[in-house]
Amino acid sequence: MTPRALPAISWTGLIFVLCLAPQSWLGTVGQAGEPSWLDQLFGVIPTDKVLHSGMFAVFALLWRWSGASRARILAGGLAVAVLSELGQSIPGLDRSSDLADLLADLAGLGLALAICPPRRTPARDPVPDPAESPEPGRV
Repeated sequence: MTPRALPAISWTGLIFVLCLAPQSWLGTVGQAGEPSWLDQLFGVIPTDKVLHSGMFAVFALLWRWSGASRARILAGGLAVAVLSELGQSIPGLDRSSDLADLLADLAGLGLALAICPPRRTPARDPVPDPAESPEPGRV
């Protein structure tokens, strides 16, 4: 594990904490019919979907920065998205799994991977052509 992987690992853990935290901890329900602070922040855009997309975009960017391949990021992101949505159906969390949340997760993942530059491979020194090398003793 490289030091660059630590932020990505930490963020992955934070995704699980946020997705599996009881609804009451997140403060997304307004008092007496008032809009929540998240709804006031984002207005008409579905707040929950923006947050899901953003969490998974950061997930992809951090894992890409750590050196993971796009295929591994996509597979890992899909696994985290599915597991977090299934985990939300655990009784007592006052949460519910939602296909739209899963699609928002994948949209954020895909968007981040689309803007990530390809992974660089180390340049190799070309193999010298023996025909171009000077004769022995001559420089």
